[in-house]
Amino acid sequence: IAGKVLSLDGQLSEHLLDPDKARAHDEEVIPRLETVLAGLEERLRAGAKVKGFAVDVRKVLATARGRLELLALVRELRDQRRKLSVIEFGDQLHLAAQIARQFDDVGTQEREQFKVVLLDEYQDTSVAQKDLILSLFGQGHSVTAVGDPMQSIYGWRGASANNIKQFPAEFAKADGSAATELNLTINNRSGQLILDAANVVSEDLRAGAKPLVAAPHTEPNPKVQVAVFETAEQEIAWGADYIADHVERGTQCSDIAVLARSGGQVGFWYRELIKREIPVEVVGIGGLLEIPEVQDVVATLKLLNDACENPSLIRLLTGPRWRIGSPDLLALRARAESLLLGAETPKVGDRLTQALNKAVEGSDSVETLSLLEAVLSPGTQGFSPEAIERFEAFAQEFESLQTMVGQPPVELVSQIIRVSGLGVEVGVRSALGAGSDALDSFVSIADEFSALDGQVSLRAFMAYLSAAEDDANALDGAMPSASNSVKLMTIHKSKGLEFKVVVIPNVTHRYFPYTFKRRERWTVNAQALPFGLRGDKDDFPELSMLDDKKAHGEFKDAIDQLHHEEEYRLGYVAITRAESELVMTAHWWGLTQKTPYGPSEFLTKLKEVPGINAEIWCDEPKAESGKPTNPLLEREHHFLWPAPLDETEFQNRKVAAKAVLDAMTTPVQESVFASSQAQEWRRDAAALIEDAKSQYEPVREVEIPQAITASALIAISKDSSRFAADLVRPMPRKPVKAANRGTDFHTWVEARFGQRSLLDRDDLLGAADDDFVVADQQLRALQEAFSNGRFADRPPALVEAPIQIIISEQVVRGRIDAVYENPDGTWELIDWKTGAKKADPIQLAVYRLAWSKMRGIPLEKITAAFYYVTEDELQYPDVSELTEEALARILALEDD
Repeated sequence: IAGKVLSLDGQLSEHLLDPDKARAHDEEVIPRLETVLAGLEERLRAGAKVKGFAVDVRKVLATARGRLELLALVRELRDQRRKLSVIEFGDQLHLAAQIARQFDDVGTQEREQFKVVLLDEYQDTSVAQKDLILSLFGQGHSVTAVGDPMQSIYGWRGASANNIKQFPAEFAKADGSAATELNLTINNRSGQLILDAANVVSEDLRAGAKPLVAAPHTEPNPKVQVAVFETAEQEIAWGADYIADHVERGTQCSDIAVLARSGGQVGFWYRELIKREIPVEVVGIGGLLEIPEVQDVVATLKLLNDACENPSLIRLLTGPRWRIGSPDLLALRARAESLLLGAETPKVGDRLTQALNKAVEGSDSVETLSLLEAVLSPGTQGFSPEAIERFEAFAQEFESLQTMVGQPPVELVSQIIRVSGLGVEVGVRSALGAGSDALDSFVSIADEFSALDGQVSLRAFMAYLSAAEDDANALDGAMPSASNSVKLMTIHKSKGLEFKVVVIPNVTHRYFPYTFKRRERWTVNAQALPFGLRGDKDDFPELSMLDDKKAHGEFKDAIDQLHHEEEYRLGYVAITRAESELVMTAHWWGLTQKTPYGPSEFLTKLKEVPGINAEIWCDEPKAESGKPTNPLLEREHHFLWPAPLDETEFQNRKVAAKAVLDAMTTPVQESVFASSQAQEWRRDAAALIEDAKSQYEPVREVEIPQAITASALIAISKDSSRFAADLVRPMPRKPVKAANRGTDFHTWVEARFGQRSLLDRDDLLGAADDDFVVADQQLRALQEAFSNGRFADRPPALVEAPIQIIISEQVVRGRIDAVYENPDGTWELIDWKTGAKKADPIQLAVYRLAWSKMRGIPLEKITAAFYYVTEDELQYPDVSELTEEALARILALEDD
């Protein structure tokens, strides 16, 4: 229910629609549907063949009623957010668009400030975003939008595919004529054969637009291969061999990507690549949750969060670490039942107990049974000695983890990895060249997680992971790292990226284009907004007649066509990620299906393109009599339980263990340590130890954002570790009245000199309240001090002048409070200070350097000072030693 409420709430915001209007729509539709349904039921009783249509109408009616219930919850949710003074991104966008539409001055001031506007990726804008931009920068302002309608793949997230097509009319020139439209057909990434494949896939979508042409500098001899295999196992094994061959021939792993239609495919590819000792990075939380070692960590988290999470316990106990066999599992079930039945029964007269017993009456005991309780208290009957020993070890480990449940999720996750040995296992793989960043990525997700209410608890984190399992794309903001590893990700995550070699698997009928789940229809999905209420309603079909069976059928077909087009755009995006080599594969038989699927229409179309390699093409399975059967289902499966370790790995461990035991009892000769191999071992061991230590040190190496402020540069100079920690886990800070007062003072100075900001605090609702910051006496004292000070009657050339400078490839931005140009050609940069604390001269050094470079003014002609308002004191710190080189050393965290 919560997910449906949030989805409907988000759509209302995206389309700038009040919930009451949506309610009015359904309240008007429901009586009409009831009338139609009554007529159909009467016709059914008379023998008419309208049962199917009656079922459809009944679904539409139930959906409309359900949406009314959701709308009531949306209203309560919005009221609650208002009470808590919190907003979501949708609220922020809705409010911004509302302000821009209602107050013309807002757009006027923005257009004065930004003379030229460039909109990138315009095909991904929503209705609310377009409305905001149009209100601010319409009316013939200089606006250029860049976008590719073929890459509009976020319709499920609110993006309107036709925004870019409607741009010329909506952003008309000042004389009312349509905006100029230019078709960019030269592609600077992919070789021509790859673009030929993209053009074939997008042919029906281009509507007369010219096909893509490769730029002269792109790969002159690109390769495209389509392949169809009998089984999914063969497809993945061949694909992994193909990648391994590329790596062996010198292709960098980071130049290779596997782009999956859904995250569920990622785990299979991960396992095959790891088998071949290929470094792998899984990008995005959806794919990470399919990785075995991450699943083990999540299983432990689930068990710590819920003692009755029996499936997670079974996963851990039957895995290669604990290796509990089926007889012991049966005994564990019996022990759990005996503990449940043997619990002390409360008095019958206890009304609460009676109510609780009634509530669970008839429920399956498995739902209330705790196998974990049996593990922690196994008794002595029915278990093998090995199981008893392993249960004791498991219990000790689990109870130690329970003591950390109250800690932040990142610390708990790190501890699970440490005590379970998963980190060591992956570390060994990494040393062999088959490392995976999966565990590190999961630790980062736990580190970055923060709950809405600020309580970063295990329960909140598990709710987040559960939501990610349901809809990973909605929560995912991860991007691939720069590590030299093959990237596994979904196609949605790959948008905007490029790789020399791209493999697109499972381009199988029904899977890609995906047809199992279609675009949501408001007629059968209560969380979907009726199309007639959307801001982009012209892009959607209309259900004109509720009582017409044919109209309902045409409506469904039109929705399916929209979904079909979005899948084709997704195919186009996937293909155009490749620079020089593209492989697309499919199979006839999956792991469990009973009907062969085979290649999708993508592959059958591409097979006919001249130059595309289709040599590996398994024909449709045939049977001598009857239907063909899946060979994967016919194959006999023999399993050892508990699951054995890989034989080679197991033997290697035995040899290593024996070597350690022998070394412990054998006198060590000095010559052993002098050997070259021993020295190499020492170096490797030292490197592994340092790497392990770095994982758990409080100060971690983090990537500085592309652009930082001058204040951030000061923070780095004072405490780089604290700055890094804030980047890794930003903590909310309590609003400080003095900071707000400083903001209000700056706004007042701007207004005084006629360079007022977009909005003052006084313009906001509630500004006149007694407890509002503007009303405090200290602000008035600041205003009075400034009015009597040295700058009172000296208007600056610029107020709040934006600056930007690149120092050692790092963008540093800021705003200078006041800029004065003197008659002798010199410049004075002033920073107002409303507090008593002495400021850091680094800020002024950045301002001087930036102003010098931006304006082409020699540094010696620029001075910079802090003006302490209450004291009417002007300070010119010595910044001569804070050169660009010195600031670069600060960014590099080096000492002068």
